[in-house]
Amino acid sequence: MTNHASSFPATPQLPPLHRYGGVLASNPELAMSAMGDAYWVEGTGTVRGLPTWPKGPPIHLYLVGNPTFVHSSKLLMPGSQNYTFSPGDSCWALPLGDGVWRVISIGIAALSPTSGWRNKQTLAKTAAYSVVTGDAGSTLHVGNNAFFELTFGAASSYQSDFSVMVRNTDSYSGVGTGRGKRINLNGTTFILYPGQNVQIFSANDGSGPVWDWFPKKQRWAQGNVTFCCDTGSTGARGTVDGLASGASAFVNIQDAASVIYYDSDMQGSSSTIALTAGQTFAQTLSLGGQGLGSNVINLKGNGGTATIQSPSSGVDLVSVGDNAELIMQDVTLNSQNNVFGKAAIKLHGNGVVDVFANVRINGGGGANDVGVYLDNGACIFAIFNIMTFNNTFKNIIRADRGGQISLGPGIQPTGGMAITNFMELYGPGLTTVGTAITGNAAAWGTPGNILVDDGHTFKYNGTALPASVTATGAHGAYAY
Repeated sequence: MTNHASSFPATPQLPPLHRYGGVLASNPELAMSAMGDAYWVEGTGTVRGLPTWPKGPPIHLYLVGNPTFVHSSKLLMPGSQNYTFSPGDSCWALPLGDGVWRVISIGIAALSPTSGWRNKQTLAKTAAYSVVTGDAGSTLHVGNNAFFELTFGAASSYQSDFSVMVRNTDSYSGVGTGRGKRINLNGTTFILYPGQNVQIFSANDGSGPVWDWFPKKQRWAQGNVTFCCDTGSTGARGTVDGLASGASAFVNIQDAASVIYYDSDMQGSSSTIALTAGQTFAQTLSLGGQGLGSNVINLKGNGGTATIQSPSSGVDLVSVGDNAELIMQDVTLNSQNNVFGKAAIKLHGNGVVDVFANVRINGGGGANDVGVYLDNGACIFAIFNIMTFNNTFKNIIRADRGGQISLGPGIQPTGGMAITNFMELYGPGLTTVGTAITGNAAAWGTPGNILVDDGHTFKYNGTALPASVTATGAHGAYAY
């Protein structure tokens, strides 16, 4: 017995040969022939339709140009979106009869054949750029150490599954070096700082496509950074990066502080708010310590002295609290706080102000003006260094409920001052004063008293207080 087949095919069973239809120029309707199964398409034209074709198997189109296929009732595109091809891309178009075609798949030549996120690299963008549908699946590299905008139109004008990665390739090393890029999602803006990446994608929760991005919130970890403020700018947080002076600076000092606190991650370092020298900022500044980000902020004039002018009476001009720390240099504070409890500098809740250099506080002439006010327990007011006061004050310094003060060399009340009391120190706390309180009754006005009350301790490290200045204690206070 044998196990041989009784017969074999006389010829191999081969599939039909694939028919190449030739090269077509992209124009409103591709001039395809019924003899072709595959075509090359060249040129940069706009394709609005394909010729009438019987229902049947799909036709393969290989793009050697970069035409745009326009979605219509005759040319049904994926996601109902127009699509601009790149050279080397391909697509399959299925004839539905009556001149109607559906593009059932698009092959992007630059994409990896592996599954998951596919990354089609693009050239670096070095100036303002409007993102197009052909950027889908790309990483857009934005750099050139310049501030510019990456603009997205309405999400409905892109593919339903559109997604790109944006990467800021700049490296920051000081003012005017690495810069942020403004991402404009059809009117919603945010800043992508040097070294940050973000994925932007179309999302639809049933009410229509909208833009979304990830991560929604990311801190910029770059160490010590200087953020500029300029009254000539109109920039706000989220619209400018603040990393250069002029138009790219923040117009509001508080915006610079907010970027440091909420958009930066700089533990163990400190950032600077640089005010353009010679300018007057009619604003207030409030600092509160944060769990993340930098708790130490430098406030200084950029190239010389800048002025912060109280915008109205009855406000704290600079407020520091909740474990925040402020270092000041080359700043003049013009106060007009004729409301008790307000001050040019207000410290509370363990707030720290220290290392002054070339800081001047001008009173506003109000009967209740206070230069520096400390309250709410265990506040620390550290080291004056060449700090001057001028004009009328109720008190140069007032401490309540546990204020702790250390005055180093260089506190200099000057000018024709009318002071009710030089210092008023209340509640458990400690004040130590160096040997360089200068001036006398003529400079300070009369009286030049230091009142110490309610258990506060005051110590002057010199052999004697300046002429006409006296320190008196009461209710458990100690002055020596």
